[in-house]
Amino acid sequence: ELEGGLSEAADYLTSTAERADTSAMGGFYLPPSALADDRFAAASRLFISPDGRTARIAVLGTDDAFSSEAAERSTEVRQVIENSLRDSRLQDADVVTTGMASANADLAAIEARDFRLIVAVALVTVFLILLALLRSVVAALFLLATVVLSYASAVGLGVLVFQMILDEPLEWSVPSLAFILLVAVGADYNLLLTKRMQEEAPDGSRAGIARAAAATGGVITAAGVIFAASMFALMAGSVDSLVQTGFVIGAGLLIDTFVVRTMLVPAIAAMLGPRLWWPRRRAPRPTVGPVTTVATR
Repeated sequence: ELEGGLSEAADYLTSTAERADTSAMGGFYLPPSALADDRFAAASRLFISPDGRTARIAVLGTDDAFSSEAAERSTEVRQVIENSLRDSRLQDADVVTTGMASANADLAAIEARDFRLIVAVALVTVFLILLALLRSVVAALFLLATVVLSYASAVGLGVLVFQMILDEPLEWSVPSLAFILLVAVGADYNLLLTKRMQEEAPDGSRAGIARAAAATGGVITAAGVIFAASMFALMAGSVDSLVQTGFVIGAGLLIDTFVVRTMLVPAIAAMLGPRLWWPRRRAPRPTVGPVTTVATR
């Protein structure tokens, strides 16, 4: 009796699975009279292609279409549809999404893939320029490291303020824009200081480094503050990406101006001494020969 009951249950489940795999078991019942309705025909053209091989599904959300939440939801919707089509007759169908949220999601994915290439090209280019101007491998690497440190500090501060305090993730465009601007401006400001240190302290003397910092400090500080104030002005807008970009770049400029260039660069230069200019050698000082005094009347 138990064996017969189990066999009956197995047959029922098998037949149910076979019927569920047919197209008649999906969707809802539509009477034939509805197909002749002009309103249904007009609406169907918006969601089903004339050949019947393409269907469109409209998904509406409560989030802003430009927000990162909407972009993440677009990716999640596509994954849910792809998972629901598995082991069905539509498992080989192509699922694509469109709209502003999907466009932002695609841009974010492309930016994440290309960001490493942008970083590599920018750092190599800046390093070659610094190497050509300073003619010192150590100084070029040192300045490049300070620029990267300023960028990392600025992005870290942005993550702390927006993601941890305000609970708003950084927009996908912020790291790339901040990297390009902070590397360009930071390398420029630090190059002015280092070039002056090379003139004032070719032997790595701390007095010469202090003179170089004092001679260039006022101009570079004023330029950094003005540029940072211009970036902070972007925070007056209502677009999240501009607000975050203005804050991160402005904070990075202030960090580079008052911390990196003012304290870090002179301190490390004083610690390295003449090794900072390796492999460049100092020009030998002119030797003074014997002096002959001629008395004339």
